[in-house]
Amino acid sequence: MHWTKRIEVLLGMVNEIHHGRDETLRALHDEAVSLGIDIIIVGGIAVIQYGYRRTTDDRDILVSYKNAKRFGEHLWDHPDWERLEIREYAFVYKPTGMSVDFLVGMDLMSLGQPYCFPEPSEVEQGERFEDIPMIGLHDLLFLKVVAGRPKDQVDVMELVKLHLPEIEPERILSKLDSSDDERREFFLKVMRDAPKELEGERRLGQEKTLKSPGYRPKRNTQPPAAPEDQPPQD
Repeated sequence: MHWTKRIEVLLGMVNEIHHGRDETLRALHDEAVSLGIDIIIVGGIAVIQYGYRRTTDDRDILVSYKNAKRFGEHLWDHPDWERLEIREYAFVYKPTGMSVDFLVGMDLMSLGQPYCFPEPSEVEQGERFEDIPMIGLHDLLFLKVVAGRPKDQVDVMELVKLHLPEIEPERILSKLDSSDDERREFFLKVMRDAPKELEGERRLGQEKTLKSPGYRPKRNTQPPAAPEDQPPQD
């Protein structure tokens, strides 16, 4: 597919997602329900539903380690799904051509790092999208901070700016390893810089507002104070 057409398709999908529709996740939900398996939406879809509209070219789903193999084998045998060889639990939904990745609870998030994906039962749940619960905002931010790619860091900043009055920094910081100064400092910097960026956007008339129907936050009147930038305690 030519890159301009691909961008057009992705932007169309973002609009559909913004309005609470996604054919791939709808089909995945039906298969999960048929097996009695709980799944949680994470990744780009969750980011969009929490108000930051950007493109995403896959669907990330949190699945329990107890169910990943059974769910994977079910999709391998399904005529509408094709397994991708690049990862153990990566699939394409043939009717849409969209890829789906399983993030398996208890699996390492990255080699050499002291972080594992949580079990679906361990995370806070947000609103439902195609009748699948989304991961809670603070758990999403934690996963993005740990992932640490440039696009993840952009997601963190944009989500913090959109939800600044609701962010409880300690709910992210407390999950970081005590020796992980790099990620701790990154998140502390986001909390320091987000109000400044918001003020700059207001002055330029570029203030963003929450328009996604997928998230209805409880509003506080004052933004939280960023925690003091202190070295972690042993």
